[in-house]
Amino acid sequence: MSNAEEIIDKIDTYLSKSSPKTFNPSQEELLNFIETHWAMADDEKYNLYFSSIIIGRMINEYVQLKDSKNLARWMEMDDLHYKSAQHPNYFRNWYKGTKFFDAGNEEKALQYFQLSYNENPDHIFKTNSSYSQFFNQYLDEPRILPEIIKKNEETYFQMALPYWQKFFKEDEDQLEFNFIDDDEEILYEPVNELQRAALNYFLENQEMMLKSMLTALLEKYPELQDQYEYNEEDKPFFMPNITSIEGFCNLLTQSQCYVMNVYKNDFPYFGFSFGCSWDSEHDLGFITYKDRVVEIGDAVLAFDTYTAENDLENYKGNN
Repeated sequence: MSNAEEIIDKIDTYLSKSSPKTFNPSQEELLNFIETHWAMADDEKYNLYFSSIIIGRMINEYVQLKDSKNLARWMEMDDLHYKSAQHPNYFRNWYKGTKFFDAGNEEKALQYFQLSYNENPDHIFKTNSSYSQFFNQYLDEPRILPEIIKKNEETYFQMALPYWQKFFKEDEDQLEFNFIDDDEEILYEPVNELQRAALNYFLENQEMMLKSMLTALLEKYPELQDQYEYNEEDKPFFMPNITSIEGFCNLLTQSQCYVMNVYKNDFPYFGFSFGCSWDSEHDLGFITYKDRVVEIGDAVLAFDTYTAENDLENYKGNN
């Protein structure tokens, strides 16, 4: 009977529980754990989807270390995975070339770019990149390529929230703000004075609003623990038992705020998303009106204006 699924699940759990706040292995420890357990798994691992994610992680780790020997070894394992057969050889060779180039091994990169070029001369030039610029200089008849121009990064609206930073122990982090206009477009600056004024309210009441969300989450938390069903070994890393909102400081990370286009008494609804230890894929989301929590769900809830509109129509309380 194959042991691959059980061992690959162990690697998945190890990677999932890795967090700068709760479990932060060194790069050496991470590599040793994966190398050891990967070697224990039989060849059925090459037929498991998540194995491709592990392989990709290891390739990138060795690229970062500029370790061409181990990079080549994991590239060979990548070739054995079933997903590799879904790509033509020219693409596979181009991909290998990019990884060796990023690892600083230009000789090996040139070798794979040449193999890709021999089979499909146009693929490497589909995008004007440092890879195509590098390879082009070795052609007998170089192509005329435009100069690579780095575009300015999008300007995001961010604010430092002293109470939030202190609570989450994230002194350098800032909360990123998004603003939803009447066409449901997400923009990076307030679309009107109502949204701008709401930011001032939020800044002045940041402690109250965070505590309101976490108090509501604490009430819902036992239900979420039952839903996720972590075993006793994994539970301390992902969803430990907590008795106060302070217990969330190591389980959550601040992420995004959405100032919505739904208004009550000229004040917009807010959506918030947080990274959370128990669901790194879907994360955690809130919709609030001032300090009242409307709903808790996953991260996509944070920009769900329908939920805000439904609350506006049906909520009969004063706030």
